[in-house]
Amino acid sequence: LSAGAISWFEKMYTDSEIVSGGGADYKIMDALGYLKGLACPHYDERRADFDEELLKVGGSALAIENDCACLFENGEIVGAVSAGGRAYTLSASEGKIKKTEIQIIK
Repeated sequence: LSAGAISWFEKMYTDSEIVSGGGADYKIMDALGYLKGLACPHYDERRADFDEELLKVGGSALAIENDCACLFENGEIVGAVSAGGRAYTLSASEGKIKKTEIQIIK
């Protein structure tokens, strides 16, 4: 579920090196690039380490919790569908992260 979601973006926060035995940490890696930006799955589990990483690299990201999916139209996010999770746009600047919840579509 997570790899299927984040692989569409330019960058992804992934455990692919952990799974393949090549590393011990999540890291930001290149993805397919169909959608602009950086995406983080399992944000409810990875919040602390992803926020720290985003503060290091700066910029913005999409953070998706478990049990949530995001809907895009023409490359732009238009909402989220949830079975309990949430999604956020994050923006890192001046040592702080601004977090905006994405509207759940009912």
